[in-house]
Amino acid sequence: MTAIKKITLLALLLVFNTGGFSQTTTDENLKHTLEVGLLFSPDYCNIALRNIDGSALYNQVIASERKAIKPKIGYSTGLNVCYHVSRGFAIELGVQYSEKGYSEAFSGFVFPFIQPSPAPTKVNYFYNYYYMDIPLKFNMSLGKKKLSFIGSLGLTTNLFIQQKSTSKTTYSDGSVTTTPSSSAFGNTSAVNLSPTASAGIDYRFSKLIHLRIEPTIRYGVLKTDNSNYIGSYLWNAGISVGVYFKVP
Repeated sequence: MTAIKKITLLALLLVFNTGGFSQTTTDENLKHTLEVGLLFSPDYCNIALRNIDGSALYNQVIASERKAIKPKIGYSTGLNVCYHVSRGFAIELGVQYSEKGYSEAFSGFVFPFIQPSPAPTKVNYFYNYYYMDIPLKFNMSLGKKKLSFIGSLGLTTNLFIQQKSTSKTTYSDGSVTTTPSSSAFGNTSAVNLSPTASAGIDYRFSKLIHLRIEPTIRYGVLKTDNSNYIGSYLWNAGISVGVYFKVP
């Protein structure tokens, strides 16, 4: 979690430092304009665990789970609409589709009685969560030429669609089996909220089109499932790439 806090702090510093100068340096032509953006972000995804029950038993369970939990690669993509309120301030709202989640890895199996042949040597579980995301962002920018710097703070509403799990077993002879499964809802919360912070660059090819690249971090503040004992919180960090078109 230390790395997450450092990334978030850096993004916040960039946002506020940007906002302090934006009112006098951003291109005047952007004031009161509307843009539509197409975005895609490859994401580094993982999950954080918290002891809600407070008992020592669940501290041990969480410690064991953390040893097995690994990150996975996900993504988010969709459409955003951006309205420039003033020269250096804009409001952005969108609809996106995202895949989040995490993985687990287990190995070192012991068979006290009969050794299977071939024997499983490693098992990986991949947990994929699919959401419709509704991001609301407040952007502040610095720069009046083609290249400008942008920082954003916002909140994303995550609407759960489905959860899919896949197990991958590797055997001693090198063979691999994959077993998929899926669940429409199960115990997963239907809605989550993810505060979002980003900071990056914006390159304007012309008055009508520009490219934006923003390292972005999102952290789900509500529990992923309805457990009363261990809280699980999905988070992801990625690089959002967007192409924006000015609406005439």
